[in-house]
Amino acid sequence: MLQKTCLGPLVFAIALATANPATAQSCKPVIEQEAPIIVDGNRILVAGTVNGFNVAMEINTGGEMSVVNRTTAAAMNLQPDITRRIGLKTPDGTVPVRGVLLRNVTVAGKSWPNYSMPLIRVTPREDDSPVGMALGADWVADRDLELDLDNGRLTLWNVTGCAGDFVPWQQPHSVLPLQSDNYRRRYVTVEIGGRPLKALIATGATVLMMPEPAARRLGVTSTVLANDPMSDIPGIDPAKKAFRRHVFADVRIGAESAAQIAIHVGDFHMHVGDMILGMPYFAHRHFWISYTTNQLFMLTRKNGSNS
Repeated sequence: MLQKTCLGPLVFAIALATANPATAQSCKPVIEQEAPIIVDGNRILVAGTVNGFNVAMEINTGGEMSVVNRTTAAAMNLQPDITRRIGLKTPDGTVPVRGVLLRNVTVAGKSWPNYSMPLIRVTPREDDSPVGMALGADWVADRDLELDLDNGRLTLWNVTGCAGDFVPWQQPHSVLPLQSDNYRRRYVTVEIGGRPLKALIATGATVLMMPEPAARRLGVTSTVLANDPMSDIPGIDPAKKAFRRHVFADVRIGAESAAQIAIHVGDFHMHVGDMILGMPYFAHRHFWISYTTNQLFMLTRKNGSNS
């Protein structure tokens, strides 16, 4: 951009600072905490503690709230919270669940004392799973979350007075605007065949998913879906929810494009948005979700590819 302005780099820089003085003068992203992470298949795990016990926790940016595994709760003899009724939003609608009381939850240096948390099945086979808790939007939404999956690093940032491209990255990267819902979850625009869709950023989702009504708006009829292969999604009973793996063409997210992407289409409900952008998109990526400025920063893939 600098070489194309007739005013010259110096004048352009001064004009930019004048147009957005908060960014130039008072933007102060400060590291609050850093922690190692493990990518286990399509799950991002971080170590934490519950009432002093070590617990593996999954980072699920698509969850409206953090939840605790029933097996973990039973092993720790966690007591029910009889003062609170919790309505948890799921693809099946709002489901009433009971909560349990936790004296203290700590992860990446952040502690929640006396926290009431929904008690659900975190993973399809929770007895065999190392995951004791899933961390939702309530855990991170007052800060920025940077995840470097290949290098196994999580960074929580305290960001004040910032706007625009403020991340301290020297490598090429893209900047995408985000939207939010009432539950502090974030959505990015995905274009399929030139049509925009509102996609939930969900690091806890093992696949990319789309409700049938959204697929129909893209021209994918029931007849077309019937010819697509059935798909088995972990955590979803195929007897209750049938999904078809449909390959969509001409998919764009910001400057990145793909000739084809497989998305699992089924009869489920999204309270907000048109599709779920799960871990297959974020695999091996380095990205920063700015909850304070509603932006997504994505480091360009190492091979320079946009697919």
